[in-house]
Amino acid sequence: MGTLHRKPIAASRGFFAPRGALFALLAGLLAALLVYLLFQLIAVSASDATLDKRAPKQNDQPLSDNSDEVEKQCLNQGNNQNNPLNTEESQEGCFDNNRFCFELTPSVNNADVWQLALIGKTNLPVAVTLYSKQLYLKQAGNGKKGERKSHISTFLSSNSTVSLGYIDDADAFWKTMRVRWTVGTINAQHDSNFAYMSPLQPASEYSIVQGFNGAFSHSGASRYAIDFAAPVGTPVLAARAGTVIDTKADGNKGGPTPDYASHANYVVVLHSDGTTGEYYHLRHKGVAVERGQYVQQGQLLGYSGNTGFSSLPHLHFGIYVAKYHGRYISVPFSFKDIAIN
Repeated sequence: MGTLHRKPIAASRGFFAPRGALFALLAGLLAALLVYLLFQLIAVSASDATLDKRAPKQNDQPLSDNSDEVEKQCLNQGNNQNNPLNTEESQEGCFDNNRFCFELTPSVNNADVWQLALIGKTNLPVAVTLYSKQLYLKQAGNGKKGERKSHISTFLSSNSTVSLGYIDDADAFWKTMRVRWTVGTINAQHDSNFAYMSPLQPASEYSIVQGFNGAFSHSGASRYAIDFAAPVGTPVLAARAGTVIDTKADGNKGGPTPDYASHANYVVVLHSDGTTGEYYHLRHKGVAVERGQYVQQGQLLGYSGNTGFSSLPHLHFGIYVAKYHGRYISVPFSFKDIAIN
């Protein structure tokens, strides 16, 4: 742009001096600044409202600014349902593609009371926490109600049935219950001597863009995690042998905000020590294995992508231990073919 008002400007009516033009320019700039700040305020308010809507209502980890931790927390919030799949005559409510079900049966001693059981439908381990105001543990004498419990946690290692207690209002139970779960063995002890294979091969061709305790997002429950830079479609291999315990492949969105977290595609592999190896941000329809399948170290799991809470194509990899209340922790590990930090 040239120099403004190099000579006096005559107006069609009156006189428009250079000083007047300068004042008008400053006023215009100030107005533009106020409009920009107003839009920023609206955007922040909208973002806060979105996070509030995503915030857990009961017994959940708060959302973090840590993008990887938020990613996993938001996925776990997907494992938080209060509408079972089937609550008609069978009085059974099932979750996570029939991974487990809650079943109500009339009590033998009191027709107004229901016995509550948790039934595992697979041989894959899962830590389950149920929240309900209608739950109490035991029936007291003379048909009286026993101690109330706001929640109860149970670990299922097989397709077994576990008695949880009693319910005095079946309709209220189904309408208000809340369930959270994490796949894997509860409080597993990680084999720290095991040397993992890099999930991207050859390992020397894929850079680690964020390692343990990464300042950008690797803190808290995901402090021990790795981000590999990888073009979309890069083959992702099993870093350790195990059983595929969970997958997601239908996500087709990705972006730099928590709103995208639930769209992440992934594969979770259960290891012999009960920990899980978790591979995130796979491309749409980029999973090559299925739940229950055993995989060898180095076997193809899927293809990298940019789905979920992700600002650029990469693979997020970590080793996790399941906890109750839908929680988890990451644990340190090492690769045999690449240095982490």
